[in-house]
This record gives sequence, structure tokens and C-alpha cells, in this order.
Amino acid sequence: MTLTGSARKRGQYQRKWRDRFLQLEASTLSYWESDADRARGAEPRGELTVRGVRLLDDADEPFAVACEVAAGGWSATREEWLALPTARDRDAWLAALEAAAAATTKKEETF
Repeated sequence: MTLTGSARKRGQYQRKWRDRFLQLEASTLSYWESDADRARGAEPRGELTVRGVRLLDDADEPFAVACEVAAGGWSATREEWLALPTARDRDAWLAALEAAAAATTKKEETF
């Protein structure tokens, strides 16, 4: 299953929220600055392996989720925050990210 759409992503180092275009395919979450970049074949700004997801309680971003992603090394992880435009979008992404995390966990258990 592939899910695509726009969201705001909080940067890892500067912690600023920026608009991004996301694509989730299997357990890989890729992101570009825009859908136009993706459509013209630009390399993604980042590709993340999803290991977990949870809702965020953030008054400034009511439809936000935190993704636990691989951070290099076998067990190292970090969080990436995504803010979706609507509750409906958040719920769709939450379900897809949960399925991706479950698939990642299953693959790691069989390795």
C-alpha cells in the first residue's frame, strides 16, 4: 500500500515546522519539499524506516503524530514529528504508519 500527501514535518535539528510532501510505501516514509519535486523525479530529502507511531498532544498542532524511525545502527531510533491538515488525514496516516511499523517489527523479528 502506498499513501501520499502533504504535511508539516518538524526538523530534526532546528525544530522548525516545514511543509513537505510525504510518501509511505511499505515501511519507508520518504519526503520531498513539494509534490512537484517528487513528480519531476527529484531525490527525496529523506527516507525513514518507520518502527512506531503515536499521537502527539500539542496544542499548536492538533493533528500531529510522532513517528519512531530507525536512526542508524540496529536498535537506534529517533522521533520525527508530522502535523497533518485535518483529523481525517491524521487518522489515515496513523493507521498506515501503524501498519508500516508492524511490518518493520515483523521483518526484524525474523532476521
